[in-house]
Amino acid sequence: MERVRSPGAAICRSHHFWLWGMDLAAGAKADVLIVDDNAAFAEFVRDAAEYCGRSAVVITNSTNFMEQCRVVRPRTVVLDIEMPDINGFQLAQWLGEFEAELAEPVQLVIVSGKGIDVLRLGGSVAEISGLQNVNLLTKPIELASLIQIFRGERTG
Repeated sequence: MERVRSPGAAICRSHHFWLWGMDLAAGAKADVLIVDDNAAFAEFVRDAAEYCGRSAVVITNSTNFMEQCRVVRPRTVVLDIEMPDINGFQLAQWLGEFEAELAEPVQLVIVSGKGIDVLRLGGSVAEISGLQNVNLLTKPIELASLIQIFRGERTG
C-alpha cells in the first residue's frame, strides 16, 4: 500500500517505515513515533496525531525502532506490545533507558488487542525502566482517546 500524503514524503519499503512530509536521511524530527505491525492501524493513529497538529512517523517493523528513535527523537511513542521480531516489552525497556539521553520525557502509549493484563505488564516494564508517562489502550481504540493523548489532555 503506497500512499503519499505530501510532496516531500519519503517511503522506504525495505526498512518498513513511512515518514510523511519529511526526509529521515536529513535527521528530520517528529513529535510521534508509531510502532505497529498492522499498517492500517498505524495509519489510523498517524491520522489522529496529524489531526491534532502533531507530526508522526510510522514503523511497521520493530527491528527499526531503536534506530528511528535516535533519528526522530519523539515526544510520544505509540507502541504495539505484541510485535514480531522484537516485542514491545523489550522496546519499552530500551525506551526507558534511551529517555535519559533526551532533553525531555517521552510519553509512551502502549496498545494491545490481547487484554488489560498484557497492557498492565507492559506498563510495569516501562515504569520499572524509568518511564513516568505511560498510557495503556486496548484495541480497538476509540479516536477520542487518541485525540486526548495527542492534545495532552490525558497523561499516564
